[in-house]
Amino acid sequence: MVELAIRIFLAAGVGTLAWAQQLPQQNSVFKLVAIVAAYSVLLLQLERKNLRSEGISTLFACIDAIAIAGCLGLIGRLDSFGFLVLLPIANAASRYGSLPATMAPIAFGSLVGAHMLFTNAASPSPLLLAQAAGVLGLG
Repeated sequence: MVELAIRIFLAAGVGTLAWAQQLPQQNSVFKLVAIVAAYSVLLLQLERKNLRSEGISTLFACIDAIAIAGCLGLIGRLDSFGFLVLLPIANAASRYGSLPATMAPIAFGSLVGAHMLFTNAASPSPLLLAQAAGVLGLG
């Protein structure tokens, strides 16, 4: 229940920041926040029924990493805070015994993919590439 509250609080915070800054992609941020809130409730139900295994935790950690990269890409902070995609991976690995080596390539791809989707730059910045390589290497 605490994890759900944290997820909803963070999702609401991202939505509020997008609204306060009047971002042009505000509707996309709201949709992404709604998706995160919906699957957070699903995750709570799985945990209550003792159906959360390391495989399910791996799946949801990858979805979390993609959502984090998407939010960062939408608000234009991917270069500064791209390393945050490691948080769900570390959580799933420490709490549920998931293998970080299976999640790191997806987190790497989400960083590079979010850059390609949400920025006009032709190639990622060296800082983003260093963060992406660090995510891949730590996994």
